[in-house]
Amino acid sequence: MKDILSRFKRQPDTEVLLPLLEQWFEGEAGQLMLRRQQALVSQAITESFGYHLLQLSVDSRLHLFDESRVQNNYHCHPLASNGNARCEFDQLPFASESLDVVLLHHVQEYVSNPHTLLREVQRVVIPHGRLVIVGFNPWSILGLYGQVARFFPRSIWQNHSISPRRIKDWLSLLGFETQRCHFGYHSPALMERSDKPLLKRLLKQWPLGGFYMISAIKKEAGMMPIKPSWKTVHKPFVGLTPVKPRATHHAPIKKTLITPLREEDVA
Repeated sequence: MKDILSRFKRQPDTEVLLPLLEQWFEGEAGQLMLRRQQALVSQAITESFGYHLLQLSVDSRLHLFDESRVQNNYHCHPLASNGNARCEFDQLPFASESLDVVLLHHVQEYVSNPHTLLREVQRVVIPHGRLVIVGFNPWSILGLYGQVARFFPRSIWQNHSISPRRIKDWLSLLGFETQRCHFGYHSPALMERSDKPLLKRLLKQWPLGGFYMISAIKKEAGMMPIKPSWKTVHKPFVGLTPVKPRATHHAPIKKTLITPLREEDVA
């Protein structure tokens, strides 16, 4: 029993979990989820413009930025060498405030410290830049299955179970403003195959989908002007009143007689 609890509490091993995640996304369930995620991510990033976009995904083969209007697109991964850079997710080789868009695809769930990851992303995103986060929704049928399946050997569900509400709270503390939070991969799948636009809009807001997609904007820190606190005067100023001169008493001036000089005194 202690071994099971210790495995439950330990930090996820990315070197083991990331290859397992790539195998899961190759399956039927993973491919269906990727198609749903691609549709929502494309809607979010097509609203962004700029020079540099960075994708951090647990699957090194994915390119979720095909619909991006940003000029330069990068993707980094700690294990695969087919990306633009091989680095840790929470140690990015980019200068501060140098990226216009950052896309996190399930990365926050498979790093040892999600807070460190989000702080690193906050560092590299420019003011008014966009952050798009995709993650598994713990408040769904898939999320409940993951809570049980995480005890299975070689399970991909040995991850951080983070709700979208907590993600939005963390983003608010880091200076991001959440613009939208959409959900996908609902059960049963027939609900999402409907052609009715009203039903599709409702499903995006229905918080029981298998994954969530959060789009946020980094707010620019501004200066708050300090207003002077004026005191209220009971008798307001109405006009000028003449001031009476004060009586002053001066000592009498003594008169000194000056006598002219005589010729013999000069000689």
